Amino acid sequence: MAGASLPYRFSGNMLAQAAGKNNPQKKNMGMIEFFDNPLIKGLSGLSLYIKNAAIPKRAVESGDVRFLNGSVHYPSLVTALPDMTVVFLDYVDTPARAILENWFSMVYDEKTGLMTPPTALKTSAIFNLFGSDGLGLRGYQLEGLWPKESPDRMFDFTDGSQLEMSMNFAIDRAIPLLEEWPSQVPNSPAV
Repeated sequence: MAGASLPYRFSGNMLAQAAGKNNPQKKNMGMIEFFDNPLIKGLSGLSLYIKNAAIPKRAVESGDVRFLNGSVHYPSLVTALPDMTVVFLDYVDTPARAILENWFSMVYDEKTGLMTPPTALKTSAIFNLFGSDGLGLRGYQLEGLWPKESPDRMFDFTDGSQLEMSMNFAIDRAIPLLEEWPSQVPNSPAV
């Protein structure tokens, strides 16, 4: 009869959501804040609002080891993270686009054809998601970040909606900041 309580628990969760519990993640309530890199002017503290993003997942390959009459899997090789694609909301009255263009021009300079070593270009950032009450829900520390392309240069003025800029970033690590958001960690004390 242990399975009989499952529908009631599910119903209870649905009622709790209707009563303001289990706050759903809303769109356009996330941002990335970049840390300092002395080579990139204006990057320190730059906050960009996100329309959508895909933080890459870490994957681990498995190997097989023979065991008795069969085999078992074990974790073997940690693979590199794929690119992180982010669509930012573009605001005319901020220097965000110019800072990102400048950062990419250090990766590859169109005028000279020169490239800067990636170790000098990498920076860290915090990716934050917020609830409708403005409190933080989830966060990730992004390390080894650098742009693989310049911001989108497609401008569409037909419907008067907000401009966006899409970019791909190379990324070394995406670390969940579970201790920063205790309400998201199972069995943690509520704040």
